[in-house]
Amino acid sequence: MASKATKVTLRNARLIEWDKSRGQLACSASIVIAAPGTGGGWSVETTAELRYRVTRGDQEAFFVRVPYPDLMAVLATRTGPAPSHPQ
Repeated sequence: MASKATKVTLRNARLIEWDKSRGQLACSASIVIAAPGTGGGWSVETTAELRYRVTRGDQEAFFVRVPYPDLMAVLATRTGPAPSHPQ
């Protein structure tokens, strides 16, 4: 299903603040979502701003938390507004 693949890339990641009491980094980045076009190649691309938090886990692991509303905002940017239906 390579023709249905989507490529997600983060660009311009930035540190917003260090929350010392919680041990978290608040960050933001531009997220670029690319999908294959009908003629081949990555012809459909959407960019949105995404905020996230990073905490350190066990054994050199890091956890990235993205607030659900922010994740849905990226989806809304990708899919566009819902169509209106006549009543």
